[in-house]
Amino acid sequence: MKKLNTKKWTGILIVSMLVATLGTTVVAAQIIEDTGYPGLGVRLQFLRKLRELKHAREELKQMVEDFGVDLPDLSRGEKRQIAITVQYFRMQGASREEIRDEIKILLIEFGVDLPDLSETEKEQIKAEIISLLEGYGFVFVELTEEQKGEIKNTAREMFRDGASREEIRDEVKNVLERYGFDIPELTEEQKGEIREEIRTILLDHDIELPDLTEEQQEQIRNKREEIREIRWELLDLLRQL
Repeated sequence: MKKLNTKKWTGILIVSMLVATLGTTVVAAQIIEDTGYPGLGVRLQFLRKLRELKHAREELKQMVEDFGVDLPDLSRGEKRQIAITVQYFRMQGASREEIRDEIKILLIEFGVDLPDLSETEKEQIKAEIISLLEGYGFVFVELTEEQKGEIKNTAREMFRDGASREEIRDEVKNVLERYGFDIPELTEEQKGEIREEIRTILLDHDIELPDLTEEQQEQIRNKREEIREIRWELLDLLRQL
């Protein structure tokens, strides 16, 4: 059986999902580029951007492996099946929790040994992290389903109207603050402190994270930010198709 050491699977899964294949589309982009087929415009940009996304994901995968992070040993087909499953349940309007459960089922079928956290453990970890953030000036309130729906609709409508990611993020923050949230501006030093304290909380609950230096963590954060930027550019190109 493929074994994931202790309770690393959640963070490792996020990294693993970033390397889902885009093979067929990338080949198509190369053919179009080599033949110089005229009149493709935005479509060619879109395909090139997909190739850029695939390359960035491969770089991230290689980076974390070089840092000694033990990724699940999944085949190309298994990774593709996970990616397709995620896309399907998103189209069905499934929640994050429902999608996560489906991924867990698939990983177990693929032979990955997943640790199990009880609902009590999850709630305790969540409460400790919220308490930590409150110490840095965060204020949280419980949102109603109607309020959650308003936030999602606001973000969706702004995206359709061509708003940038920063504009959408700022507006969502404004809505949250109107509901009573307080999201303080933090220094880089404070952000680093929070990351370390969250790591300590997880270790206290026997959830082991990869032992990375601050420099390595920064490299991973930068690469993930690069991937997010590419995905945002892809969404912008999709609006133009």
